[in-house]
Amino acid sequence: MYDLTEEQIKLIQDRCQEIIDAFVPDENYGSANTMYVVSHYNTQYPNETINGDMYEYIMSYQFPEEQPVEEV
Repeated sequence: MYDLTEEQIKLIQDRCQEIIDAFVPDENYGSANTMYVVSHYNTQYPNETINGDMYEYIMSYQFPEEQPVEEV
């Protein structure tokens, strides 16, 4: 959908999660909502900006399960 590799998606997920984990409620934001995370992400990574739709897609992305290797 956004022409991103799984590696890029994982990197953005990790960066967004760091922003969420560091969140402290204030008078403007009671929770780390989409607008909060996207605006902070874009401030921290101005050359790799995301929008709300992309954020929602990336954070809901499910990676395929790795198949266990069977020993013979």
